[in-house]
Amino acid sequence: MIVKKYVGETMQKAFDAVKRDLGPDAVILHTKTKKRNGLLGLLGKEMVEITASKDVNIMQTTPAAKPESSSRAANHLVDLYKKFDTKETQSDNRRTETAPSDNLLHYELKEIKTLVNNLIQRAQYADMANLSDELMEFYIMLVQQQVSDEFAKEVVQRINNELRNEELNNKEIIKTVLKNALSKMLRDASPITLDKPGKKVAFIGPTGVGKTTTIAKLAAHFALRQGKKVGLVTMDTYRIAAVEQLRTYADIMNVPIEVVLTSYEMKKAIEKLKDQDLILIDTAGRSQNNKMQIAELKSFIDVIQPDEVHLVLSTITAYETIMNTVERFNELRFDKLLFTKLDEAVNFGLILNVMRNVRKHVSYVTTGQNVPYDIEEADGTFVAELILGERNVLC
Repeated sequence: MIVKKYVGETMQKAFDAVKRDLGPDAVILHTKTKKRNGLLGLLGKEMVEITASKDVNIMQTTPAAKPESSSRAANHLVDLYKKFDTKETQSDNRRTETAPSDNLLHYELKEIKTLVNNLIQRAQYADMANLSDELMEFYIMLVQQQVSDEFAKEVVQRINNELRNEELNNKEIIKTVLKNALSKMLRDASPITLDKPGKKVAFIGPTGVGKTTTIAKLAAHFALRQGKKVGLVTMDTYRIAAVEQLRTYADIMNVPIEVVLTSYEMKKAIEKLKDQDLILIDTAGRSQNNKMQIAELKSFIDVIQPDEVHLVLSTITAYETIMNTVERFNELRFDKLLFTKLDEAVNFGLILNVMRNVRKHVSYVTTGQNVPYDIEEADGTFVAELILGERNVLC
């Protein structure tokens, strides 16, 4: 590795000397200020010294390389980044008292900080070095949206292999192909269809995911928009407010509602509403970690014998918690997924991860609290547009 030192009156001049000699791929290893010798060592002018090399390649990986080698390079860059960040902070603190030359130094430090930051980012994604800069941006976007790293790599490498070189430098082409790829990898939406009289649809899930409000939206959709006969059943007697909320919606929509406490009352309620086109059943929220509560809910589901069971999940829940919920509620043999609270979510990769790993259709997503408006059918295209920023759930 060739290492050289360059001295200049300013950081910019020293930096320019590095670029002239070593080229734009040079790596800054160290910087410091020093005084040029003056009379008896006094009155020397302050100079900037940069130590640089052009043989440091943090992107290079070989099968024989030690696993920790790339991380050491990245750690070195992180240390360098912190050093510049500290100098910049000190410069910020003195800014009101500094001369114009110090302001220039502040600017130069920011420029080097940006360079180092880019190198750190490249080191972090060293195994994706074969991607164009434009495709790399979309890969990073997927990761920032919390799409699993494994899936993000899979989809961008597929695009990298399919597109021609000139296409890999075109963001619009990449975005279109990526959107189509994400859409095709996911299942189509599967909303409720009224294919039989008295269709029974039950909604299950943890506490606080928004089952009651979601059922109210669906009741309004079918009763008010489609003119269908809709009946409501709630067994969420653990929360009086939830019962009253659903009863209020039922009164406004002029649809019948039954409140049940036992399996026997559930049978009677279903029988009473059998002439409705659709029966929506609100169950009490259950903790996925409470086996007794899950068993109790299963006994009600066995009595209801619903035509469909929708597992309701909140998009502001951690992925690990959602997968644990799916595993525990799988005992109830649910048919579809329904995602809520998209308006509160920071990113949407979670939906993609769950849909990829749970081989179930998604029926709906909810995008706010407004009844009956903030609910939509969800398919792969919908999710892809959310992740790529083409759809805003708040509009």
